Amino acid sequence: MRTITQKKYTKIDKVLENKENNETEAESRILIDTYEVGQYVVTIYLIKNLTERLYWVNEVDTKISGKNILKEVISELGASQILTDKKGFFKIDELIKIRKNEILNFLCDNYPEIPADSSEKIAELSCYESIGISSIAPFLLDSNVEEFYLDKESTNIYLDHRKWGRCRTSVSLTEREIERIITRIRAESEMQLDESKPSLKTEIITDSFHIRISIDIPPLAAEGVHLDCRKLRKNPFTIPELISNKTLNTQVAAYLLFCLLRRMNITVVGESGAGKTTLINALDILTPPDWRKIYVEDVVESIPQTEHGKHQTRFKVEPFEGEDIKRRNKNKEITRLLHRSPDWVFLGEIQTAQDSQAMFHALSSGITGLQTCHSTSIEDMVLRWIVHHEVSPACLRDLSIIIQINRLKTRFRRERKVIRLCEIDFKKKEMFKDIQSVLSSEVIMDIFSWKPKRRELVVSSELFSTPTLEKIKMLHHIDEKLFYNELETYEKIFSALSENQIFDLQRNIYIFHRLYSLLSEQEMEKDVVNWGEVREIMIEEIKKAKNQDL
Repeated sequence: MRTITQKKYTKIDKVLENKENNETEAESRILIDTYEVGQYVVTIYLIKNLTERLYWVNEVDTKISGKNILKEVISELGASQILTDKKGFFKIDELIKIRKNEILNFLCDNYPEIPADSSEKIAELSCYESIGISSIAPFLLDSNVEEFYLDKESTNIYLDHRKWGRCRTSVSLTEREIERIITRIRAESEMQLDESKPSLKTEIITDSFHIRISIDIPPLAAEGVHLDCRKLRKNPFTIPELISNKTLNTQVAAYLLFCLLRRMNITVVGESGAGKTTLINALDILTPPDWRKIYVEDVVESIPQTEHGKHQTRFKVEPFEGEDIKRRNKNKEITRLLHRSPDWVFLGEIQTAQDSQAMFHALSSGITGLQTCHSTSIEDMVLRWIVHHEVSPACLRDLSIIIQINRLKTRFRRERKVIRLCEIDFKKKEMFKDIQSVLSSEVIMDIFSWKPKRRELVVSSELFSTPTLEKIKMLHHIDEKLFYNELETYEKIFSALSENQIFDLQRNIYIFHRLYSLLSEQEMEKDVVNWGEVREIMIEEIKKAKNQDL
């Protein structure tokens, strides 16, 4: 039963069959990785002639004694009706669960000799085939796939692999497969997609995958349908895991936590796919449990946290690609935050001029939180705010921390790195007259900066005297020695979590909630925190958390 069959291959095969260099097909490919993804087997090859990587998809053979079980199951599904009291359209997650249960029951009744694990694989294959997404299922299920793309019809899908970088795949989509995917996504989103509205962006959340998918069709997509599917990890990144993979270091993480706990605003800028949302989600996990948090997103990419004891209200507005006249504009909902009394806001991606103006309006009113912006650098983002989005230069003084994250490209992969942490020197009031004054002065201060030769982020300013610390000192007395003791404590906590590979969401939330409880107890009893004692207690808590179920 457990054999492998090749699915479908197109232009790549013709390249591999080319014997111009008198090499056999086996000699033209170098095997560099192989692993299982549910019911599929993925093999990664390096193609010598083309110096690129190929992501090859195989699937489990479902034949028993020469009989095609998969085909029989699909036929059975086609003839059956979904038995449920629900009326109307089924979401993909609902349909997967219902169909999978039907298939498992069918296999149990008709093929009791099939082992349970094999039945599970057949059920998954049949289920994805029945709802029209079997062609892209391997990419949806593979946690190593970060994003995959179809440039136009009749071309191979290609993807960004967490370990191997950009890979061409062995999968192409037929016209019928593309149409089935579009029909399913359009129904799922309940959004218009036609010649008058040729773009659609939505998210799909199931027990097996969470994606943000964009579809463009003619006349906008001049050469045929275009797909871009961003994968969102089922198990989100936490700050200790980002430290482990060297996206940032413990010193930066400690400084960010210190500022976050004082509710200083944090903006993350970077190119597409650099990891902006990943970083603000990881920071958002660190918030205290008593904060009232409000989220405004066009595509829901934040992490649900209410089951972990957080206060969290999430609003979904219409995407930028949606209707010209929107009922739920992002900028309107940001403005309405003023009447919703949040302690912390999560604005997701700020895209339009209206979004930017609403964000700065909220900041000037004392509302702070997390947001991302697309830009190649912090200076370019400031330029866009002032010139293109018509934000007054004086409004920049309301910003606290701006982080730049980039994808640093090597030959085989793209590494995500925080390369700058900057702040706005709000005291230089005379330099906020116009864009030239802002960009030609030292208003944008580097607090941490990337050193390419050392390949690390290093401190560039005295942390106790940064603009953000000056803002905090206006409200709170901060002793310099206690400040550095607090940072050292956070560094040791992040370091211990990273070294012990405590990356999961639940344990991280538990550890930081325990930290905040301990700090609250000490402040109430002693009116001052004994940071040495806190470090010792928290290190012991981390050791316990590593070995126990929470």
